[in-house]
Amino acid sequence: DPFEFVTREIPSIITTAVGNPGTGNAGEIRIDTDHLQLTTGGLISTSSLGDGPGGDVTIMAQDTVELTGTSADGVFPSGIYSRAAGGNGSGGNISLNTPNLLIQDAATVDVSNFDRFGTETPGTGPAGNITIESDTIQLLNRASLNADTLNGQQGNITVLADTLTLDNASRISSNAAGAGHGGNLDVTANNLRLLNKSQFVANAAGEAGNIVVNTPQSLYLNNSQITASGGQGNLSFISPIVLLRNGSLVATDARGTAIGGNITIDTDFLIALENSDITANAEESFGGQILVNAQKLIGTDYRLQLTPKSDITASSELGPDLQGTVALNTLDVDLAQGLSVLTEEFENNETVATSCADTSITNSLVISGRGGIPVEFDSTQSLLLHTPWNNIRQLSNIDNHRYRLSITQAQQIFSQLLL
Repeated sequence: DPFEFVTREIPSIITTAVGNPGTGNAGEIRIDTDHLQLTTGGLISTSSLGDGPGGDVTIMAQDTVELTGTSADGVFPSGIYSRAAGGNGSGGNISLNTPNLLIQDAATVDVSNFDRFGTETPGTGPAGNITIESDTIQLLNRASLNADTLNGQQGNITVLADTLTLDNASRISSNAAGAGHGGNLDVTANNLRLLNKSQFVANAAGEAGNIVVNTPQSLYLNNSQITASGGQGNLSFISPIVLLRNGSLVATDARGTAIGGNITIDTDFLIALENSDITANAEESFGGQILVNAQKLIGTDYRLQLTPKSDITASSELGPDLQGTVALNTLDVDLAQGLSVLTEEFENNETVATSCADTSITNSLVISGRGGIPVEFDSTQSLLLHTPWNNIRQLSNIDNHRYRLSITQAQQIFSQLLL
């Protein structure tokens, strides 16, 4: 055959940049579309390689944004990038708004002050921020959202979603090496699932960033982690159900002489099973503080040190004198407090009439129900009405705290999580 066809996959790129030693502003990239798909190393990128600020990237998609895979040689992940490398310029921001966001197979959304491809020296300016609003977000098979720096201030990541799922070693991370300060992760999603070695990470050589998670329905970790390590990173969780399984970890552990961070969990039910731990430990300083407000703790408890069980610890490697603080505020009730010894024996059933006597004199039969014996706490219905006794208390007066999930409702959500 005299003709030989050679094919080569070359990634497509949309980019703006400030060159080195440029001082101007990089241009903005804005895309309004129904569907955006980047595959085989396709990139959308803004860069500041000098002293000027990088441009922002704004994506508005009416249907779907899909980022998949890497270039054919595996070097360039498909994705959306904003870099501030080689100078003092600040990185641009990335904003995504779409009903459906799918990032998979090592694809990424990334803001940083260094060149991940190794062609530029690290910058000293701050990284940009990532903001994502979507109904459904899936990060699958080593997909990532990153806001990382080597020297400057880290960027922040904000995610608003109905359902957010990370699976198979996917991650949302804010990492600072060198003199950089940690950035913050702020995630609000009705349902949040981290599965199979997936992670939320806020790490720093100095002061770590904070992670705030608000899930109005459920937070589920299965063999996954949410960590803020370095020094004094804080974790805050608000969710009716927090379920940790199969060696999952929630931690704000400190390195070196840094003090352990703080963990606050506001929930109805905190369940930790199969050696899943909550820790605010330190190496050479004081342990941190852990505050749990819950109706019920299941499968976990405070312990001085980590064990093969599911533990809550705030320890120091220097010994018990530098232990942190763990406060577990639960609504567990000791039912024995409502018991007392009866002074009279029960009436023989044979002498108790089951109906009114048939006489000319007026009779009455009173059914007293349980006679004051407490009902089982199996649902909120026991607080509302138990025939034949009417409950005349107003719930507006007695149910003014944030714990509103019944055990029955919790069981239904557990079943959905474990599907």
